Amino acid sequence: MDMRITEFDITGDDETVQADYLRDFYTLAFSHPKMIGVQMWGFWEEAHWRAEAALYASDWTERAVGTAYRELLQETWKTNEMRTTGPDGRIRGRGFQGTYEVEDEDGTLLGSFSIQPGSDSEVSFAMGSIQAPEPQIVLHPLGTTVEAGSTVTLVTEAAGSPAPSVAWYREGGNLVGSGSTLTLSNVTEVDAGQYYAKATSSLGEVTSRWARVGVRASTAAAAEKLSNISTRGRVNAGSEVMVVSFVIKGTVPKEVMVRAVGPRLGEFGMPGVLDPYIKLLRVGESTPLAEVNDWAPELAAEFGRLGAFDMGADTKSAAMQVSLDPGVYVVQIEGVGGSTGVAIAEVYDAATGSPVELTNLSTRGFVGAGTDIMVARLVVDGLVPQKVLIRGIGPALESFGVTGTLPDPVVRLYQSLPGGGARFLAQNYDWSAAENVDALRSASKAWSFPVTREVIEGQRCNFELNHLDDFRSVSVG
Repeated sequence: MDMRITEFDITGDDETVQADYLRDFYTLAFSHPKMIGVQMWGFWEEAHWRAEAALYASDWTERAVGTAYRELLQETWKTNEMRTTGPDGRIRGRGFQGTYEVEDEDGTLLGSFSIQPGSDSEVSFAMGSIQAPEPQIVLHPLGTTVEAGSTVTLVTEAAGSPAPSVAWYREGGNLVGSGSTLTLSNVTEVDAGQYYAKATSSLGEVTSRWARVGVRASTAAAAEKLSNISTRGRVNAGSEVMVVSFVIKGTVPKEVMVRAVGPRLGEFGMPGVLDPYIKLLRVGESTPLAEVNDWAPELAAEFGRLGAFDMGADTKSAAMQVSLDPGVYVVQIEGVGGSTGVAIAEVYDAATGSPVELTNLSTRGFVGAGTDIMVARLVVDGLVPQKVLIRGIGPALESFGVTGTLPDPVVRLYQSLPGGGARFLAQNYDWSAAENVDALRSASKAWSFPVTREVIEGQRCNFELNHLDDFRSVSVG
């Protein structure tokens, strides 16, 4: 038999206890498969037979018991998610019973579906497949790096009417295969390079993105070089200054250029820029190794040699060139006189020989909305694809004593395009919901402190980049 709770009221003078009791009681009722409802006898203090049990006071302000009720019904027990469809055009997950609307990222309504009592535990909603007359690539091939002697498989998928044929090419235009799958067996360094697919029908032709295949000898040594790190974000006062850490590995000192660029950014259209002040510290030490709030004119030539943009007439930005022993360092960016604003913190390898290995790059800073979001840029240089772990850390920072953390970070990855613009590649809201969650968990244990629920817009966040293969250069900014 179905069950219903009727004449439900919570009396008493302690509003906190009322809220806790309602939350626990409703959760107990909601969890029973035969429960079809809980019925209250009023919700407003002026129209309730037990005034102290009302959800809303006489002036219509929400009481604690009303907040508990609203949070359960409108937040905790509602499924409201944003996900990225897989190669098959589907998303999969669990949801509460009810009717759902599906929108794209721009808010356009795509359709609706329902989860009803007794329905299957998994509901699939197809947004529709591409059926354009002309051929289109709906799944682009992905590059990879393998050991010599391995087998490489590249996969693409094309759609259209009539169905197109697919051919594979190597850079230079040499035909190397046909069909949706290209298999390269027992690869050697000769097989390394760029590959792409063409889908052709009587109505046209379309080319996939290029996929780089790297072939590495099993005895090849890593040739890693950190040439530049930069981070752009808003710098506030007190505990909300920008903090960037970097690692120098090796056996000899390294020449490093450190810059904090503020006013110069205004010439590129960035509003609210900072008059910056740099403190350089070694991790574990409280006394700065160096401090500066301007830059010496003789550094202008070094900016050009290192590929950094020139400062022009900007004399308020800060820069220094120092020799540092191997170790972990922190660049702390503040505003002169306690000022706030947007700045870029940069670290350049100014030497030309001694190896520098990047194992972890992290930036802690304030994350707001609009121009105040945290924007990170990384450059992978070399001949083969590289594997990286990128994390946006918010709640986990609380275990280190950081307050005001970002409650739910979002990481979106874009590829910069020649001539400007960007191509969206991937996004993550919660790492535990990712398809490769096991790989993320393993990589995080090996390279970083663990997180419980993380996956950037409002409070302090830590952006972290870890290399899992070989890097030649990286920048974050």
